[in-house]
Formats: sequence, structure tokens, C-alpha cells
Amino acid sequence: MVSTGRLMSVAALAVAAACGGDSGNATAPKNPGTGNRTMWARIDGATWTATNIAASGANGTLIVSGARGTDAVVTITASLVQGTGTQAMGRNSVALGSVTIGNTQWAAGNLLGSGSVTLTLVTATRAVGTFAFTAPAVSASTSPATKTVTQGAFDVTF
Repeated sequence: MVSTGRLMSVAALAVAAACGGDSGNATAPKNPGTGNRTMWARIDGATWTATNIAASGANGTLIVSGARGTDAVVTITASLVQGTGTQAMGRNSVALGSVTIGNTQWAAGNLLGSGSVTLTLVTATRAVGTFAFTAPAVSASTSPATKTVTQGAFDVTF
């Protein structure tokens, strides 16, 4: 059985390989509708802003993955079929969130953690939303045991 964390890592890598990413400082939202991608959050209270972002809207599923150099990678998955609104992360949910630093991963999704993704705009080529989640470590020996992601936001085209 493949773990949720491993599945999210594979999905993030597939999106990054297929879509490429935009580089640049994304500390504030760019002008909506320009095709620029932005993603930021607070990870354990520290401000994090992605400098490389990949997004996919294939098969009714949104996958947004942002990286900042060799620092943390944050990946969010949500259903585009449900349209705008809030989707919970947790038991029996479609929405997922993860933080990966090096070879270490924390994940909130189907069986682990909790949180939500709120889609405020969904079109055939763009998604805007916010997210927050508490993600336990995928490996029991990982320290810290949990990562908390708050005040997350993204504006992506795909």
C-alpha cells in the first residue's frame, strides 16, 4: 500500500516536471489575470514564500506545489469538480496538504492530520485559494512530529 505522503510526493514531482514553474519573488499577490503564479504561507509561524511554483488542473483535481530553493516544498491538492468553497483535509477527504524538507515529509490528508483548502475562484485555467493544515510526520521517528501551516494562499494558472 502506498502512503499518502509518498503519493503526494510523486504527484508534486509529476506536476513540476510536466508544468515547469515560475521564478521570482512572490511575497505579495501579483496582478490577477496576468498568468503569474503565487504561493505563500506560514510554516510553524515562519513566513515562507514559494519562488518556484507548479500547478495542474487535470482530471478535476487541482495540484499546487511550491518550493523555495532547497527549503520547504508545500503541496496542496483539492477537487476542482466541487468548485468554490471549503474542502476539509482529514478522514475520507479529497483535499491534501504536505510539507517536504529534504527527505522528510509531513502530510495532512485522508488518514493523517487536519486542515482545509478554500477555493475562492476556479476557472478552466486558473485557481485562487487559501489553505491551512496541521500535518503529522509521515515517519514516526521524524522531529518535529508535526508541522503547522497557516495563512496559506495561492493564485495559479495551469
